[in-house]
Amino acid sequence: MSAKENEEVVRRFYNISKTGDFSILDELYAPDYVRNDLREGQVSGPQGQKLILGAFRAAFPDAKTTIHQLIATDEFVVGRWTIEGTNTGPWGNFEPTGKTMVYKGVNIFRFENGKIAELWNFRDDLGLYQQIGLPIHGGVPDK
Repeated sequence: MSAKENEEVVRRFYNISKTGDFSILDELYAPDYVRNDLREGQVSGPQGQKLILGAFRAAFPDAKTTIHQLIATDEFVVGRWTIEGTNTGPWGNFEPTGKTMVYKGVNIFRFENGKIAELWNFRDDLGLYQQIGLPIHGGVPDK
């Protein structure tokens, strides 16, 4: 696919924060999609992405994504974004704090056959935890 077509796939992904429509993830992500995070026990493929987005949206149901920059090639798209929202639902082991956040990050998407095959995340998780008031010890939230 072209750089422009790959960019449009990424725009559709980021637009999920507005629509809440996770069904399009099957269209956007390859069945063997890999998410490169420092988390154990992740589910691969579109289903894994649905679980992650579902948990985030439950914790921050008013979250809105702003795309600041997209850089696209025929194989990769880099997206720089900000998400703003309020922690009104539980997130993992944490109860909602009611605090707002501005969460920033960069994603690198790799494409195969017109679908997202791999993703790398570079986010300000520590800043997010501090903004919503999670107890931090050694740079990670206490459980």
